[in-house]
Amino acid sequence: MSRLSRIFRRNPIPAVLVCTLTTVSLFVSISKFSEHGPSVKPPEDTALAVAGRVALEKQESLNANLLQLQKEFARVETELKYEKLRGQMLNKELEESKKKEFARVETELKYEKLRGQMLNKELEDAKKMLHKELEDAKKVRVWVGFGGFVGLTPPPPTTQQPKTPAEFFHREQERRLANILDVCSDTTRPFGVVNSLLPTEDGMTYCVIPRLTKDRLPEPRKFYGRGSKMLRSRRYRNPSEIFFAVQDPFKRLWETYVDNFRLPRKWNTNGIKIEAKRPPKKSAISEGKQLMKTCGMDVTFQEFVLFALKSYENEYDPFYRLCDPCQLKPTYVIRDESRQTDSRFVLQHFNLAWVLASSNFTRDEHLSYINNTEARKLKCATGGELGKRLWYALEVMGIIPGGTTSAPYIDDNTLPAQIIKIATDLFQVAEDRGMDRIAHKRKYLAEAFGSLPQHILDSVKKKYEMDFRLFGYERDPSDFEKSS
Repeated sequence: MSRLSRIFRRNPIPAVLVCTLTTVSLFVSISKFSEHGPSVKPPEDTALAVAGRVALEKQESLNANLLQLQKEFARVETELKYEKLRGQMLNKELEESKKKEFARVETELKYEKLRGQMLNKELEDAKKMLHKELEDAKKVRVWVGFGGFVGLTPPPPTTQQPKTPAEFFHREQERRLANILDVCSDTTRPFGVVNSLLPTEDGMTYCVIPRLTKDRLPEPRKFYGRGSKMLRSRRYRNPSEIFFAVQDPFKRLWETYVDNFRLPRKWNTNGIKIEAKRPPKKSAISEGKQLMKTCGMDVTFQEFVLFALKSYENEYDPFYRLCDPCQLKPTYVIRDESRQTDSRFVLQHFNLAWVLASSNFTRDEHLSYINNTEARKLKCATGGELGKRLWYALEVMGIIPGGTTSAPYIDDNTLPAQIIKIATDLFQVAEDRGMDRIAHKRKYLAEAFGSLPQHILDSVKKKYEMDFRLFGYERDPSDFEKSS
C-alpha cells in the first residue's frame, strides 16, 4: 500500500482535511489561471520567440542582399551588352576606315606610277638637250641694273631650221625676249609695275596676271608657293628665274566678255553696273510702269569694251601695267597660242614636268565653263537660258564644233543632266577629229571686233599699245571688218 493510504488509516481526520485543502487550493489556482491566464511566460516559450525573431531578421537581411545582387547583376549585364555593341561599331568603323585608306593609297600609287612613267619619258628627252638649253637661255638673258639692260652680244643668227620641238621652243623664246629687249630700250616708253609674284622653292617665280593664272596654266597650286605682294616700284631686282603668260589683247577682251557676261560669272557685279548706265526706255516711262531691276545678264560686247577701256581693274589692265617685263627681266614668256608646248618646256626646266601628267588644257577649260555656269544659277535666268548661253560659250571658245542643232532643244530641265553629257561627247568628237580650234575661235572674235565703231576700236589699240609692241601681237588685224 502506498504511503498516503497508511496515513489515512492511522489519522483519518487530518488526512481528510489535508486532502480537502489541497483540492480547494488547486481548484482556486485553476480558476485564476482560466480567468487571467498565466502571469509569467515559461522560459521555454520566451527563448523560442527570440530565436524566431532573430531568424526572421536574418531572412529579411538575406532577401535584401539577394535583391541588391540581382540589381547589380542586371546592371553589369546591361554594361556588357553596351560594350559588346560598342565593340561591334568600333570594328565596323575600323573596317570602313581600312577600306577608305586602302582606296586612297591605291589611288596615290596609281598616280605615282603614272607620274613616274611621265618623268622617265620626259627625262629621257630632256637629258640630250639639257646643257645646250641652259646655255642658250643664259646667252639670251643677262639683265642687270635698275631697269636698264646690259647684255652679251647675242649669238649670230642661224638659217638652220630647228630639228626638234625643244630647239623650236628655245628659238622662239630668243625671238620673244629679243623683241622685249628692243621695246624696253626705248626711253620714251611708259613704265609699268610689278603687281604680284608667286615664288616657289624650286627657284621659279610666276608673275600673276588675272585670268591667265587661272585658265592658262595647269593647276598652279600644285607647284606655286604662297603669293607675295610686291612693292609697286620701278627698281625691282630679280630673286630667281621669272616667267609669265601673255595673250593677244583682242582675244583677252573677247574671252573675258564671254566668260564674265555671256555666262553669269559677273552678272551681279560689273554687269549690273554696266546696265545701270543705260538711259531708261521711253515707253516704260510714258506708260508709268516701274522698271524691272536689272540683272546684268544682257550686257553687249560694245558696252563691255567701253567699260573695260575706263576700268582700272586688274582683269582689264594691260599686261605691262601688271607684270612689266622691262623690270622683271623674264627667263621665259608663255604665249596663249602655244601654251601647251611652252608650259611643258618651262616646267621641264624647273623639274616640274610631272605636273602635266594630269593636266589637259582644253578639257580643263571646257569643264571650267560648265562648272561656273552650274554654280551660278540666278533668279534672272532659267536653267534653259543658262544652258543656251553655256552652249554658245563652248562654241565661240572653240571647245565644241559650231553649227550643231542641239542648242535649240535645251530647256529648263536640261541642265545639268543632258547638256554636260552632250557637250562632253562633242568635245571628244572634236578632239578625235583634230578640230582647228584656233580658226574656229578667230572667226567669232573677228566678227565681234568688226561690229565695233572705228573710234572704239582705236581706243582699244591705244590702251593696249605697249602689249602689242612688247609681245609681238598684231595691232591692225586684216580680218576685222570695221563698222562705220
